[in-house]
Amino acid sequence: YAGSWPFNDARQHASIDMKSGRPDIINPPIDSENDDDDDFNQSLAQEKKLGLSHILIDKRTAAADLDLKDNLPTPFQIGESSRYLANIAGRTPEQIIFHIRRYGLKGTDIELNRADLERAFLNHQGSSEEIWQTTQFLQKSVPPSLAKVIGDIQTAQEDFGFKTDLINDVSLSENDSGLLYRTGIIASLHKFFGRHFFSLHSLRINLADNLQNLNLYRGLNSLPVRSDIDAFTQNRVVLDRSFLTGFVTLGDDLHMASSIRYLEEMYMGATSEIIYRPFGNNWALGAEANLALKRDPYSSFALLPNGDHILSGFLNGYYEIPNTGATLKASIGRYLAGDIGGSLALSNEFENGVIMKADITATNQSNPDIYGGTTNVYSGIRLSLPLGSLPFVPNGSRIITNAAPLGRDKGQRLDNPT
Repeated sequence: YAGSWPFNDARQHASIDMKSGRPDIINPPIDSENDDDDDFNQSLAQEKKLGLSHILIDKRTAAADLDLKDNLPTPFQIGESSRYLANIAGRTPEQIIFHIRRYGLKGTDIELNRADLERAFLNHQGSSEEIWQTTQFLQKSVPPSLAKVIGDIQTAQEDFGFKTDLINDVSLSENDSGLLYRTGIIASLHKFFGRHFFSLHSLRINLADNLQNLNLYRGLNSLPVRSDIDAFTQNRVVLDRSFLTGFVTLGDDLHMASSIRYLEEMYMGATSEIIYRPFGNNWALGAEANLALKRDPYSSFALLPNGDHILSGFLNGYYEIPNTGATLKASIGRYLAGDIGGSLALSNEFENGVIMKADITATNQSNPDIYGGTTNVYSGIRLSLPLGSLPFVPNGSRIITNAAPLGRDKGQRLDNPT
């Protein structure tokens, strides 16, 4: 029974109905037969589920911080939250304002007309498209005070989440081995604490593979980047990730994130990224720097470094193709083997949550093959299918299939956790 699952319930929750008469459950009338007291008690749990905090209602406006969730469309969350605020705001407020937040990063403010919501949901006059036409998007150029930042950290609620991913890695055309594959399950527990901090801990359980003869003809590299993938796969259970990330908005449209500890299966270290994403535009620019320390696959759970480390970094550009779910990303910089080059990737997120990505990388160094040839160009495809609608499967779980060459050392970059 899905309702007994102790983590995230994967079922679709009932939508919030808008109430007529503009009730005021914040200050309900003194009436023993009035149901507003019960509504007030129920609303506290509702606010947490919606991601609402710092609700402030005055004579003109009803405002709140809205922390967006990963597994729900943003317009859906705005619609649910706007009806909720309209149900508790009382008679006079005409504007509903949301301060959009995610991972502690600050987005734009969204202002909706309460009367438009009432016409659409109570009188069945109008549509969501018409509501969107009168919605305003506001940006505050004045940064919040230090007291408000500290208050946000102190009052933010902790949030736990759990998911399991089935990971399939395949390489379809290896000259020395034919088809290569590895399959595993990654179980992850994440936690938000404060408003700007996020941690994730995950274990990888290796189920099946045929990588035992991966380096039989290739030879061994004394400073492997990913050519020792067979050694990592021989561990039935390995610590996949265990890191702490901090997020901050430096100014309008300028955001930064930094992570430290075990960043991915093969590397530990620290990474930092800054991105400029101007609101109202479909492009963004960013830069990242990574201090990557190679993990020793022969240590317990691959917890120890093997002594090899490198500093890598990239300049990134993003372009969202209008009227689609597709994003084009271009990168140039230094990869984990010290090679210099660039990458081009195209990803598309479909309406049902399926994500498809194709990428190609070219660098100034090459991997030799068993026939003496070399290649400087590498490509791959990634398909990610959500599983959150299945009973007993927590939201955010996915089946992920990567089709790309396995065990390469050139053209490899850190699998940045955030």
